[in-house]
Amino acid sequence: MAAALRIYTYVMAFAGLLAVLVALSGLLAIFVAALTLGASTLLGASVTRTQVSLDLAALIVGLPVWLGHWLIAERRAARIPEERETWQRRLFLAAVFATTSVVALFALQGLLRFLLTLPGTGTVEMSRLRGIENGARLLFYGGAWLTFARLGARRDFGSRPNGAGDVFHAIAVFALCGVSLALFLVGVEQALRQLTLNVLHFVTGAQMVILSDNGVDIWTVWSSIAASLLAGGAVWAAIWQHDLGSGGYRRLRVAYLYIVLLIAAPASLGSATYLLTEFFRRLFGNHPPVDTWAFLPNWLPIALVGGTVWVYHWAVLRRQAIHAPVEASGSAIPWPRRPGLALLALLGLAMAVPAFTSLLWLGLDFLFNRGTLLSGSNWWRDRLSAGLAVAVVGTGAWLGSWSVLQRAATIDAAGEGASTARRALLGSVILASALAAIGFTIALLWLGFRALLGDVLSPSAVSLALKELSALLVVSALGTSHALVLRQDLSLTRKAAHPSVRLLTLLTPGAESALAVLSADPGVHVELLGRLIDDGNNPEMDIATLRTRITASKAGEGSSLALLILHPEGGKLYQIRSSGPLLTRVDGEERRTLPAADSSRP
Repeated sequence: MAAALRIYTYVMAFAGLLAVLVALSGLLAIFVAALTLGASTLLGASVTRTQVSLDLAALIVGLPVWLGHWLIAERRAARIPEERETWQRRLFLAAVFATTSVVALFALQGLLRFLLTLPGTGTVEMSRLRGIENGARLLFYGGAWLTFARLGARRDFGSRPNGAGDVFHAIAVFALCGVSLALFLVGVEQALRQLTLNVLHFVTGAQMVILSDNGVDIWTVWSSIAASLLAGGAVWAAIWQHDLGSGGYRRLRVAYLYIVLLIAAPASLGSATYLLTEFFRRLFGNHPPVDTWAFLPNWLPIALVGGTVWVYHWAVLRRQAIHAPVEASGSAIPWPRRPGLALLALLGLAMAVPAFTSLLWLGLDFLFNRGTLLSGSNWWRDRLSAGLAVAVVGTGAWLGSWSVLQRAATIDAAGEGASTARRALLGSVILASALAAIGFTIALLWLGFRALLGDVLSPSAVSLALKELSALLVVSALGTSHALVLRQDLSLTRKAAHPSVRLLTLLTPGAESALAVLSADPGVHVELLGRLIDDGNNPEMDIATLRTRITASKAGEGSSLALLILHPEGGKLYQIRSSGPLLTRVDGEERRTLPAADSSRP
């Protein structure tokens, strides 16, 4: 009941707070606009009355709901100190932090955009109204964010400044960091697009927007770009530097880095693929009638921004390995990097496999001249261009990451070969290849049985059969190669898990059963050098007696082999009967081998 009551209290307090913030910011915006712009004339009297009525209703209902439930939660926290550490309260504070900060960030961006358009002559009344609305949101949402952030830091987290150590608060901070980074990157991408467009205009002799004689164009084009750069860049830099300044190893930081990489890597690879496709199309003679390089402003900035974000955050991820716990890292590839390399290899394969299938299909189509579409003027160029571009980018991503994984596996076969990321990569590729091979085999057999049963296949059907055959060959080769790698990993892992031991053994009378038990263990190599003879005439002897016995042995004919077990007061002397060829037991299996030539052995 206590947990359910907390959930109800904080949910109602959160809903009431949002209603109050929406109402106050809306009422303030209408009031300021009415004093400065005549909002009733700008928006219409009916719209103004509707908006004021809605905001007043939200304020009248939301204010008591928020204050009532929040005061109840505060009194309970004052009576019971442990209440401040409950997950419901921490989740409430984190939700308020994330919601108010993100809304305030976009309000700041909108306000900056309005202020930057003021020097121009193109500012209209509607844009001024949007500026007033964003200013009101920034005031109230920013004030709520600052109030609750300081309240949580002072009362609830005590010696943990800014909620350090609280998972919910950390998630909220990283959410704001990600949103501000996205806003900043949008500004960078738009700026690069505008610069690329103006370079093309300069090269082609067209009028450039940025150098227009009329100042309206400059402020209209660049106000939104500059606002995104300033708002997003300032907030992201402040939060990110503060987080990096805390140092150490944080799992949430690693998770945040992976989210950024999962967005940046496909974006950069996809845009690079499109750029290469367009370049190959023009290389093969497929030129569009107009705007030959019009694709550059749309895709080149995405490739540059995505690649830069990818490289930077991967470098940060690499540095996390320095502080990672010992149990979370491997000897060859520290833990935070290994899943990223496996995902990149998987993404590269997902791109390369369809590309090589398309290229092989194109080659077979051209060889048998069965594709009806090959008569077109540009069709083969488009397929060849796209296939080559995807193959180049996908293969580069796959080989770059896979080579790192393979080098690590050669250095640490036991650790890297048995890692979860590597096993998941190999297993997923093998499984996907097997399933795809089944589907393509069924499709190919279907066409084959149609032909055997007398159905005349059209050229397009034959082309389809060549496509299915190409895909079957590619996925079969892919699955087989990865299955062989997995088999090698499993073999090396088993050997590492059961290291071999070589035992040079002299067998005493009656010890045959003990030898069989020891040699049955995996990885135990027992080499029987000989058997000790115990005829009852070799008691413990002192040094003088041993010397006499050894001297007597020298008087005999030929050389003899004996084992001396010696201690300071004396010892015991055993005669050894040679076993002839060595009897070797490997994992419980007997093998006889000739003894190696060794001059040290009598």
